[in-house]
Amino acid sequence: MSDKHYIERYWRDATPADSIKDPPMVARFRDEHYTDWVIGKLIYWDRSETAWHCENGHCYERCQVYDAPDPGEGWRLIDVQTEKPQVGDQSYDRFRDRWIVRLHAISYHKTVFYRRRIAPNVDTGEPVGKKKD
Repeated sequence: MSDKHYIERYWRDATPADSIKDPPMVARFRDEHYTDWVIGKLIYWDRSETAWHCENGHCYERCQVYDAPDPGEGWRLIDVQTEKPQVGDQSYDRFRDRWIVRLHAISYHKTVFYRRRIAPNVDTGEPVGKKKD
């Protein structure tokens, strides 16, 4: 997993409580502001060392966790780096903590979260519209 797959707004400073969430949270780690971020899973926070431990076996002074809103049952988040939001998709209003339906497809912002409905296939019942890996 590389840093290019994440948009800066998805990250926030980690708290000790984040280290006990299940499954382990995707996080980025570094020691100094001039060093590159290392992407991995947050394993735990050690109060005695005041260090964040990554799945790679190293510990770091700084940790940020991936913090996108939950798209909800039957929805998926849209990666605006690779997909353009369409009419009917919804954008997340973080101030009101709610999703809003897009009524036009003229413009979109790369600093906003968007979600798209995953509708069941009429013939098979399998979800369609799900992004393929």
